[in-house]
Formats: sequence, C-alpha cells, structure tokens
Amino acid sequence: MDINIAVRPQPRAVAHARWRSDSQVWGKVRRERWMYAFVLPGFVFFVVFRYLPLLGNIIAFEDYSPYLGFFDSPWVGFDNFAALFTSPAVGNALINTLIINGLQIIAYFPATIGLALLLNSLVNVAEAHGSVHRLLAVLHRLGGAGECLGIGSRR
Repeated sequence: MDINIAVRPQPRAVAHARWRSDSQVWGKVRRERWMYAFVLPGFVFFVVFRYLPLLGNIIAFEDYSPYLGFFDSPWVGFDNFAALFTSPAVGNALINTLIINGLQIIAYFPATIGLALLLNSLVNVAEAHGSVHRLLAVLHRLGGAGECLGIGSRR
C-alpha cells in the first residue's frame, strides 16, 4: 500500500506580507488621524514638561557651572553624594526640616478646621461666605500675609 501525497510548496511571500501589514497600520493611522491630532497636544505637554526636565538630573553627577552648561561641566560621579552624606551639617538640616514640618502640621491643621467651623457657625452664611472667601483668596495670593496669619499655605 503505497500512498503518494504530493505536498505543494507554499510561495514565499514574506516581503509582501510585511508590506501588507505596514500598509494596514498606516491605513489605520490615516483613518484615525483626528484622534491622533487630539492626543498630540497632551503628548507634547508631557514630553516637554515632564520628561525633558528629567535630563537636568545630570547636574547631580557633575561639578556644574552655568557658564559651561550640562555637557562641558566636569563629571564627578558620586562625589557630590559622598560630600553630602559625610557633611556634619546634613544632620542639623534634617532635624530642622522635620521640626518645621511638624510644627506646620500642628499649627495649620487645627487652624483650617477652626476656620471651617467658624464659617459654618455664621448666622447669615450666604452674605458672609462670599466676602470671607474673597478675603481668604486675597491672603492666599499675597502669600506672606496668609502665612503670617496661618490661613493660607505656600506651595
């Protein structure tokens, strides 16, 4: 019993298949061009304002001079970090930072809760709310005055 099955070789169309898939991709891009046009401003925003500033982190590894720029400043590697962690002033600065942040939490949190309770307890809320809100907004925008009174917070 002799079974003779002839297998026909398939044509090699690798280059043609690749060209076809590329044309399908570009066809989809062409068909959805308005969607890409709407996405493009957000994409450009994130590239310009989120990713490009990350290139400035190279300063941490250089003896940076603004006159020489990023690429011409001498490379020092981890020497800046070694100087930071071996300096006796770092401990003092860390303790001061923790104390200041702790005092801000202790002072600002109850002040904002008290202000909210005070505004809520006003008898004629509709009239007073607008003027108090404007006053707080002005103090916040002035910055220093709001900080002195403990009302606003600077960012």
